[in-house]
Amino acid sequence: QKITLFIAGQYTEDDAIKELKDRGLSDETVQRILPLLQRGVEIAKILNWKEEIWAKEGELEKQIDSMTLEELLQLDVKKLCESAYSQIPLEV
Repeated sequence: QKITLFIAGQYTEDDAIKELKDRGLSDETVQRILPLLQRGVEIAKILNWKEEIWAKEGELEKQIDSMTLEELLQLDVKKLCESAYSQIPLEV
């Protein structure tokens, strides 16, 4: 839950440090935990990116399934894919 808030910009590393210290953890322990939290954020970003890709693939599949044979023969696949995926950042 905190990772989701962090990605949304509603929770910061300083918030995490304060929360961990408020729970009685030492500075040393907090410093060992922070890289794990940062890694969790990176993993969550990758998973979100993957979900966006899958959603776009589903949209493309529906769009192609609804086309007639004539439309399919005239389809510019490269342009269709570029258009569909242009809203998804390549860098996670």
